[in-house]
Amino acid sequence: MFIIESPSMYPPQPEGGSGAAGSGCAPGPGDLPDGIWFGNVVSIDANTVTFDLACFTTGPSPDPDIDGPVISNDNETLRVVPVAATASVHELWPGTDTPLIEIPFTDWPSAPDTYGCSLGGDYSWCGVWLAVNNGAATQIVEQYLP
Repeated sequence: MFIIESPSMYPPQPEGGSGAAGSGCAPGPGDLPDGIWFGNVVSIDANTVTFDLACFTTGPSPDPDIDGPVISNDNETLRVVPVAATASVHELWPGTDTPLIEIPFTDWPSAPDTYGCSLGGDYSWCGVWLAVNNGAATQIVEQYLP
């Protein structure tokens, strides 16, 4: 089972040999396989997220002008990912004693004007990690970027 063990404002450790965080970047065509995946949430409804898979790489950047993680997205495929009825979301609240609060998916976003995902209109940035198990997202963790 794929679980983001200690949700934090930093990406999960790489699981594969690609150097990308989480389960990597290229799971192939079709439904998103079980694993921990990074991407941008384009939209949500009652029990799915429309997800644009991307690659989140940490470590030295090949471009000296970039200081920090590198996010790349060479694939325009959007995937509709079912969300488990018991799924939780770890929502960003930087600048507080608890930078990530855990809420049910049905309550997300709890405050659309906070730093994290603004799902009320502009979907240009809603970077998250999805833990996918048995074909459904069981955990969603918003990604902090300064």
